[in-house]
Amino acid sequence: MDGYNQMHDKREKFVPMEISKDGTKIMTEYLKNKKKKIYALDYGCGSKGSYEIPSNVIYEGFDIDKENKFAKHHERAKIKQKYDVITCCEVFEHMTVKEVKDTLKWMKKHSDIVILKIPIINALNLGEMFCDSTHIITSWTFLYSKDFLYDLEKKAGFEIEKYYFCTPISKNPIKTTIQKIISWACNTTRFCEMILILKTKQ
Repeated sequence: MDGYNQMHDKREKFVPMEISKDGTKIMTEYLKNKKKKIYALDYGCGSKGSYEIPSNVIYEGFDIDKENKFAKHHERAKIKQKYDVITCCEVFEHMTVKEVKDTLKWMKKHSDIVILKIPIINALNLGEMFCDSTHIITSWTFLYSKDFLYDLEKKAGFEIEKYYFCTPISKNPIKTTIQKIISWACNTTRFCEMILILKTKQ
């Protein structure tokens, strides 16, 4: 185990599995493999949704922008039903740490399975941090630390079922080789997304 992975946690499940696959594809495949009909809420769905919706998914979107016609829900307080799965893609980096923790509590009440997709910021991908003025850097520091993983299990009441680093920053063979060298030298990852599949503790 290298120093980068040790930073997260010595426990095996706190070491991410690195996979050269797009994060949204991982989410779609996970939902599709459920086979039976499942009700899913896409938390922060944007104008097109966060992933390709499998045929077995009964999909609903939530977005705070009331002009967003794609979303079914715009006010979280009015959502009363429970879902089989809640997905949340590239949302938490726009929240304060307090808002992240509050949202996780809400999600736990409304589903037994939560899938998070969070951008990874490192030496190879610094531009992502500054390209959007709504990104909150202090929250990103928290999300990208073992404190966040610890909070999920010890305080928020989730169990981490899957933990991936995915979506290579580049798929070009030459760039990939260069990035592997830089990631080794900087003790960081060459992937740009993190996927966490969480289950509520029974």
